[in-house]
Amino acid sequence: MKLLQTLLVLGLVGCSSVSESITSESSSNSSVVDASKVGQQDKAGDGCNGEAEACYSLANTFFEGEIVPVDLEKAAFLYYSACKGGHAAACSNLGFMYENGKGVSRDLEKAASFFAQACKGGVVLGCHNLGLSFERGSGLPLDLEKASKG
Repeated sequence: MKLLQTLLVLGLVGCSSVSESITSESSSNSSVVDASKVGQQDKAGDGCNGEAEACYSLANTFFEGEIVPVDLEKAAFLYYSACKGGHAAACSNLGFMYENGKGVSRDLEKAASFFAQACKGGVVLGCHNLGLSFERGSGLPLDLEKASKG
């Protein structure tokens, strides 16, 4: 069943380099993705052949660890690729990772920047977190007027 779930996720992703890296572990008889191969044959140079939604879905998979082992560094890389491709929810998730130092070095300025991109893209959680950044002076100058606008 895990192999089928993994193949379904990879089929949604459209990354030939990822699907080629499925291997079977003989000791546990489960499939894993060799995440180090993500983007190796990527024509667009963003990790997912220019498919922001694919990067976002795969990033969620690495972040949650339900189908593949948790790999927060790969999740951050894929969220970044998706964000760069215009996926606003990926920007919000990447901001969370920078705010909390998950898979990346903690950087409140970068977190606020990604929250701003998410908010501009219409993600309410991104706007909320941007407002909190202004309210707390986390990565941005303290500004209660901007905080109230989110």
